[in-house]
Amino acid sequence: MINILCYGDSNTFGFVPVIMERYAVNERWTGILQYILGDKYRIIENGLCGRTTMFNDPCKSSRNGLHSIDATLEISKPLDLVIISLGTNDLKVKYSAPSNTITQGIKRIISAIRNYDYEIKCNVPKILVLAPPPLGDKVESVNNFSEFDKNSISVSKELSSKYKLLSEQENVYFFDLGSIIKSSEEDQIHFTKESHKIVAEHLAEKIKNIFEK
Repeated sequence: MINILCYGDSNTFGFVPVIMERYAVNERWTGILQYILGDKYRIIENGLCGRTTMFNDPCKSSRNGLHSIDATLEISKPLDLVIISLGTNDLKVKYSAPSNTITQGIKRIISAIRNYDYEIKCNVPKILVLAPPPLGDKVESVNNFSEFDKNSISVSKELSSKYKLLSEQENVYFFDLGSIIKSSEEDQIHFTKESHKIVAEHLAEKIKNIFEK
């Protein structure tokens, strides 16, 4: 069996825009991915709302993705692939992180995955980095007390190219979610149900190319 950890934020968790509910298992991209790939694969969903690459949230504990990756790897091993889907929360005004800094957070998570002590019978997993779709241009106006501003929008549009270059430098797999979906019209941040389906279909093909060709 091929074991795949999906390590992400609210869009891996399956947060429903605006109404603050969670999509059902068979509506989330992780659940759909499991259905498409079948019993040969095991999809391990680990999505946490508010998770960043490497920043501590002053209001919510355990949101630092770099700090929690070791424990997540220990719980989830053995692993054949880790999918990293982070960066959107780093765009929040309270972090004011430029795209290079957010990309550095992804790099540090890649390093943590590679350098973790998996013990004798566990191989170091392959890594797939996902670039999130940019924030919508109306993210400030459609959300009350929005945590994002115009600079957040601008930086969000830089992440794909930065993640792609990093992936090439680190020799890991890469996929740009912004090439196939957009952030929802409802809140300009999260995925629609249809977007979850599209993401799953494209990632299934990507994963098959990694392990079956």
